[in-house]
Amino acid sequence: MATMQFPKIGRSSVTEQTIEYFKDQILSSKLKPGQQLPCEENLASQLGVGRGTVREALRVLVYLGFIERRNKT
Repeated sequence: MATMQFPKIGRSSVTEQTIEYFKDQILSSKLKPGQQLPCEENLASQLGVGRGTVREALRVLVYLGFIERRNKT
């Protein structure tokens, strides 16, 4: 009898989970185009993660083209 082979399941980091959360919000239209997000500090508090986690997630989302980052003027 042959032994079944299963792939290893990767661990997901908090940053990856945060990225997936925002992608889901965007793809399900819960976050609308042009909608302004709260500041990193407020997002971190609301999501229960560190500010660095939010900053890195937003950086990846900008790189992937899911969001735009605009400077306050």
